[in-house]
Amino acid sequence: GLENTQVTTVFYGTGVFNSYTQSSNLTDTRWRDWSPRLKEFTGKDSLETMAEFVHSIDKEIFWSMRMNDTHDYIGEESHLTPWKQEHLDYIMYRKADCANMLYGDNRWSAVDYTIPEVRQHVYNILEDVLTRYDIDGLELDLTRWPLYFKEVTKGEKVYPENIERMNNLIRTIRDLTEKVSVERGKPILLAIYVADSIGANYEIGLDVKTWLNEDLVDIVSIGGTPDENQIGGCLPASFQSYKNGIKEYDGYDVPVYVVLDELGYVRENRDEYKEAALIYEAGADGVYLYNYFNVNNEIFKKLGTKETAGAVDPAYKSTVRKQGSKLFKDTQRFVNFN
Repeated sequence: GLENTQVTTVFYGTGVFNSYTQSSNLTDTRWRDWSPRLKEFTGKDSLETMAEFVHSIDKEIFWSMRMNDTHDYIGEESHLTPWKQEHLDYIMYRKADCANMLYGDNRWSAVDYTIPEVRQHVYNILEDVLTRYDIDGLELDLTRWPLYFKEVTKGEKVYPENIERMNNLIRTIRDLTEKVSVERGKPILLAIYVADSIGANYEIGLDVKTWLNEDLVDIVSIGGTPDENQIGGCLPASFQSYKNGIKEYDGYDVPVYVVLDELGYVRENRDEYKEAALIYEAGADGVYLYNYFNVNNEIFKKLGTKETAGAVDPAYKSTVRKQGSKLFKDTQRFVNFN
């Protein structure tokens, strides 16, 4: 369904943290039945299959890693992936202790990026994918879920040493993409998906300004998902208007895309075309469609340019949900919808 659309790049995620549908000796295999069967019957796994198809229709593909996905927090510890069960000391909290999380929406199963072995494992996963698959880049989805350091879940300021730990991880990932770029004779890009407030990102340990100043990333996508009344209480829903979120990147030589998440709207009066018109008017370089599962949706043919998205409707007010309150202490400091 993507052949004759305005989609230029597919950011393809294959699972949750350390549990993927592609074949690997490093990570756990997803529980889904089709994953090993696909490899058995075609000789190619999910990421090989997708990369081959996307390139055949002259588009780019990035592998998207959800940097701390916590869909597994709903179950018991016995339901965690084998890697997490073997390393229970790497996760933020034990299930029985999650009530001690003041912030983070009880996402106890998040891994703790303070731990060197966790950061090394993240790097190893990315290296494994980048060196084995014909992809055009990596995306670090830092919004799924934005819990990286335990002190933030306690209502404390992120420790400076943890900011630097995360900075060093991004530096090593950038070194990896540069190394592979040289080996393959083509650019391998690094994209990030973060909340739409640089200040809010810093509060959880993501020093986006330093990454930009050191030219560590090539593409920035900003946005969010639902507020605390929906399924993602600790996700970074929108802190700012499109204009204010994009303006924070003035002066940086990096394209900025705004994320429209299908789950991130007030259902009534929703209009993707009018949202996209507002996004382009605010100065975005493009639109990133997230959680839209029907590739035959006409929006894939229309939202790729300012002209085809349509003109701004002065009477339309954005229905993207506003920021939640469970991500870190005092999120209101970063709200700016003026």
